[in-house]
Amino acid sequence: MKDASDILGNSQNALEINKLFSDALENSDNYNEFVFKWLNKLLGSHGLIIVNMDDKRFKKAFSPTMKKEITERKSIELVQNTQTELSGLGFRPQAFAREINLFYMENGTRERIIYENRVYRINNTELTFSEDELINQIDEFPDKFSPNVVMRPIYQEFILPNIAYIGGGGEISYWVERKTQFEYFGVYFPVLIRRNSVMILTKSIQKLMDKLEVNLQALLQDENNLINLYLEKVTNADFHLLQETEQINSIFDIISEKARMIDPTLGPYALSEGQKVIKSIDAIEARLKKTIKHKEETSINQLKNLRSKLFPDGGLQERTESFLQYIVSEGFGFQEKLIEICDPLQKEFLFIYI
Repeated sequence: MKDASDILGNSQNALEINKLFSDALENSDNYNEFVFKWLNKLLGSHGLIIVNMDDKRFKKAFSPTMKKEITERKSIELVQNTQTELSGLGFRPQAFAREINLFYMENGTRERIIYENRVYRINNTELTFSEDELINQIDEFPDKFSPNVVMRPIYQEFILPNIAYIGGGGEISYWVERKTQFEYFGVYFPVLIRRNSVMILTKSIQKLMDKLEVNLQALLQDENNLINLYLEKVTNADFHLLQETEQINSIFDIISEKARMIDPTLGPYALSEGQKVIKSIDAIEARLKKTIKHKEETSINQLKNLRSKLFPDGGLQERTESFLQYIVSEGFGFQEKLIEICDPLQKEFLFIYI
């Protein structure tokens, strides 16, 4: 709580959030209850459903699926085959499947179950089980078992089946990897719908954009392109030597052809000499760019900082930032504005100025 308080600050909105946390903590027996209560306070009026997936009754109902994962160990093959197919289409793997995709929980620990030499070993412990012993553990203590990231969607849809799953780009890519796994376990695979995403531009971001005279379209470029565009604009000088390089290539093509007519072996020689000149041109271009960047170092650092605010760690804001920080700056109506603006069934990327 103290860490959260230090991060949020001491503004009126921050104090209200801290009180929300304190009230939830005082009336909770564990961390799950704490999270449930403060989330319900913020979003409960919209019909929020919060489920404790560690409930023993849920785990008991899911036990046949866990037994199948333990004894047949097919998830790794199914997921990896799908990932291979998706890689051929340009999609990167999202989650690493293991031979057994369940954890064993005891005395506050949560460790992987590893199958070795016909024995099931609990990682980082001295515990080992035969197959029958582990199955008996599932029967008697189903709440000691927990799905990992690969089995979690199976468990989720088994307990609360959905017609559709709405998620971000990374989440959809992750769920696509599970389709054959769902079929194998006999669990309905929901329709996947890509929700819209949001980028928030605060007043400080807008002010820096105005100062640097850079627009949103430019900021959506990758960092190198953004810097090059900016340098060309502020210096009013084209430091790229592409046109000159093409001219030199054309000249050496002519020289090579003339040389080849005199001696066929001289054609490639002339071209290789041309490549040496091209390398020199590349070095000159790099030197020109370096000189300009040095002169504009302060502005370039501001530009990088600006882009990092829009794409923290190179990704979307929604992957690293908490909406609580915007409640601190904008007040408790902020989440209501987001809900009003966003339509999860639309795919647009929204830019919100606050």
